[in-house]
Amino acid sequence: MRIAKLIISTFFIVAVVTFATSNRDAMILSLWPFNYELSLSISTSIILFIFIGFILGGFSSWLFSSNTRRLLKVEKKSVKNSNKEIKKKDKEINNLNNQITLLEEQIKLLESKKTDK
Repeated sequence: MRIAKLIISTFFIVAVVTFATSNRDAMILSLWPFNYELSLSISTSIILFIFIGFILGGFSSWLFSSNTRRLLKVEKKSVKNSNKEIKKKDKEINNLNNQITLLEEQIKLLESKKTDK
């Protein structure tokens, strides 16, 4: 897995560097409602917009998965409660098995006393 990450990262870095060196021409970004202009290379602006899109996509994914996270939290709590209940029932079963064993021994004793008479 580590080697796969290294190969993919290396490929990605080589692709970004190749793209950046191939697109060094300048372009002017102006924000319409404001009177502000920014001179950037084409590659820098494209990489910047891809990065901004990546961050916004991750944020929106996180935001819209809140319902799933909440349901997961509820299910984890339910599983925890179920495990506690299972442990409690296991203890009860063990106690009942011990009682059964004791009663069986008492029955054997009584039967042996009956046969001795």
